[in-house]
Amino acid sequence: FVLGFVGMSVLRTLGDASLAGGRALGVWDAAGWKQLGHAVGETWGARILLGTALAAVGLGTRFAVFRDVGLRPFAVGLAGALAVGLAGAAMTLLVGGFVRL
Repeated sequence: FVLGFVGMSVLRTLGDASLAGGRALGVWDAAGWKQLGHAVGETWGARILLGTALAAVGLGTRFAVFRDVGLRPFAVGLAGALAVGLAGAAMTLLVGGFVRL
């Protein structure tokens, strides 16, 4: 799952970067690239596959491990998630007005 996610992220990044030259990856024009992104990213199939992958990760989790570890790792994870969320929100507010779509 992780390797597939990284591969698709790289493909999307290369396509978006090359789109400035007129054609994404030398194949699709802007309209075709948007249609491909919509077909892959916003379909029921993509949602089902992502949900299946997340369920597989969750079903492979043993809750006894969490009991043995304690609450400290969860507190650290929560603090990290809050820090990333707040930094993202701050950057959105500060820089968002300069971004053109």
